[in-house]
Order: sequence, then C-alpha cells, then structure tokens
Amino acid sequence: MLRFLEAKVSDRKLRHFAVACCQYAWDGFDYEEMPQHTSMSRSIIDVCMRYADGMASEAERSSAELMAFEIYEEDDGYGPPTLCLINLLARHYSIESAYFCAEQSAWFVNFETGYYDYSDLSAVNDLHSESLTEFSVILMDIVGNPFRPVTIDPRWLTSNVVDLALAIYEDRAFDRMPILADALMDAGCDSDEIIHHCRGVGPHVRGCWVLDSILGKA
Repeated sequence: MLRFLEAKVSDRKLRHFAVACCQYAWDGFDYEEMPQHTSMSRSIIDVCMRYADGMASEAERSSAELMAFEIYEEDDGYGPPTLCLINLLARHYSIESAYFCAEQSAWFVNFETGYYDYSDLSAVNDLHSESLTEFSVILMDIVGNPFRPVTIDPRWLTSNVVDLALAIYEDRAFDRMPILADALMDAGCDSDEIIHHCRGVGPHVRGCWVLDSILGKA
C-alpha cells in the first residue's frame, strides 16, 4: 500500500503514519532497567508528531535528536529508539525521505512486535500479521480510499464542525469522532463514507482524512 501511495500523498501524512506505527508499539518504549529512557523516548515521539505538522522548533528537534542518540548508544544501537531516529533524522539525509521514514517505521515496529520470543515461530508470525493488518487500517485512516476520494462540501463546515474537528485533532481526542459525525449530519452532511468513518471503531490518528479535509490540511 505504501509503495502504491508513494508520491501520491503528502510528506506530512507519511510522517504521521510513521509516528502512528511507533505509538502502536508504545509498550516497546518501556525500559524496566532504565526508566528514564521511557519518558525520553515518549518525548521524542511527541516531537516527531509535532515535527510532522511543522510545529517543532529547531531547538526541540536538536534536543530530541540528542536524546535519541543517547538512548541509541546505551541500547547498543538496537531496538525501538531506532524508530525515533529514523523520524528525527529524515530531514538531514536525503535517502531518509518521508516515504522512507514511513516504510522503515512500519518495518521495524512489525519486527519488534515479535522480537522477544522466537521459541514459537507460529505465534511470532501471528503477531507480525496482526501488526501489518493494524498498519493497513491506520494507513487507510490517513489516506482514505485513494480510488474513490470523498470531497467535503463547504456548506458542512459550520463553526461547530470546524471547532470540534480542531479540538479532536489538537487534543488527540479521537473518542469524540462519533460526536463529529452528529455535528456533520446536523450541518447537512449526507456522505455515508464520512459518517461511517467517524463512527467506526478506528483507530484514528493525526492525519485522519476526515479531520484533514475539514481542517484544510494536506
């Protein structure tokens, strides 16, 4: 799916997909022996998320990069922190485009989900299949249906709809998506795709195509 979408979606959406993959493996950022790395890693991911939206300052990015290198070195250059580095350093190395960032994050997180116990290869394969399925759902939340894109009618963009969508986006309060569906219907929205997406079980992430369409984000 990513290969098909390369050059068809924005760098911003690809970076949000990469961040969502990291969040999927959130438990992998818990370091029992070095708990300070847990908070550091989560701070790095937060910077990655804001970086995708152009909201992270150069000072924040540099600080997060130093934290990522610290964890990377103490963890022998292996494990979940690698994902953070891929996202943070994408701007510095031409090979690490937003597409590369998205592809590698999905790959490494998929690997991490089954890394710790290979005594049961069948179970590991099930874990890998589960994570890849989840990633495809996340990607669809971000890009929608590329073969049948849905257009938002400007008449549906009432102040209530826009304010609610903005609050959901900024607070990452995706549990309010069904409320957004009600607001859209009150505004005259008759798109089954939009209403179904808002009321669906998700997951929803930053970059969600419905929220982006309402807020005018590419």
